[in-house]
Amino acid sequence: MNKAEIRRELKAARAAVTDRPRRNEAISARLLKVLLEKDARRVLLYHAVGAEVDVRSAFMPLQARGFLLCLPRVVGRELLAVPFTESTVLRKGAFGIPEPEGEGIDPASLDAVVCPGLGFDLNGGRIGYGGGFYDRFLKKTAALRVGLCYNACMREHLPMEPMDERMDIVVTESETIKSGRGRCV
Repeated sequence: MNKAEIRRELKAARAAVTDRPRRNEAISARLLKVLLEKDARRVLLYHAVGAEVDVRSAFMPLQARGFLLCLPRVVGRELLAVPFTESTVLRKGAFGIPEPEGEGIDPASLDAVVCPGLGFDLNGGRIGYGGGFYDRFLKKTAALRVGLCYNACMREHLPMEPMDERMDIVVTESETIKSGRGRCV
């Protein structure tokens, strides 16, 4: 299968997931545990759209612990990590995704980047929507890379291109997979 076919298959698998609120809560709890264990205090998260894993329930507990949280804003072909709080006004940005206004912070200052994806594999491989936004952003930071998906979207192996970036950890509703990406996590 080529990447376009894999994307179609993963979208269908994700769309078929039932009981999303319970699954999202389980993933949120696992994500919170990972970020606390790693003391990742400056974190780029994302605002879920459509059938993406939604971990917004983790935002307030992280902010209450003093974490600096950012959401992505697309400018041209690049992502910016823009700080936000619960009172930040979000506006529909690129691709209809809610984004904060404001200046982005230096990607190198982040402790963790939480990535959405259509699917992930056991080695931290990720298939996104094909725009390469996260791959380009991840090249600018040594931050811990955490991918989120439902069990239904985990695969043993996904095809990777030289420009594709791997995750250190993949979190699903039932497990936290440490891929290592060739480094100690």
